[in-house]
Amino acid sequence: MKKKKMNGNTVLLIITIVLFFVMYAVGCAIYANKGFTHLQTFLNVLINNAGLLCITCGMTCVMLTGGIDISVGSLVAMDCMFLAVGMERWNMNAVVLCILVLLIGVVFGIVQGRIFKYPAIYCDDGGNVLRKRYDGCDLYGSGIDQQQ
Repeated sequence: MKKKKMNGNTVLLIITIVLFFVMYAVGCAIYANKGFTHLQTFLNVLINNAGLLCITCGMTCVMLTGGIDISVGSLVAMDCMFLAVGMERWNMNAVVLCILVLLIGVVFGIVQGRIFKYPAIYCDDGGNVLRKRYDGCDLYGSGIDQQQ
């Protein structure tokens, strides 16, 4: 049976997995007396960071295929801002807003991926500027009320 050679993508994936477990082991060693070693705590780490895990998996797939996509952070920020404004000011239903946010993400992806024929870094930066402008519109306005 022929052995597969490890390429750069496989090495990066292995390093990521090993670092996750090393960091968890360090956390277990430091915070063992505070319940960090319990199974439920490990599951809570995964549950509380589920959104970040989804973004990380998507970014990993993009990098493994040799692409670049630095616009994920600003798209998440814009989507969160849209959700907050929609629920706070427009009194919209959360389900409707989630569907709108998904559609906005698809539209931004299509626009940046298909219409722009420039190098990826320019498209990502252009999309970041547009999304940050939307985020800034509310930041300099009256803001979102936070319950104490």
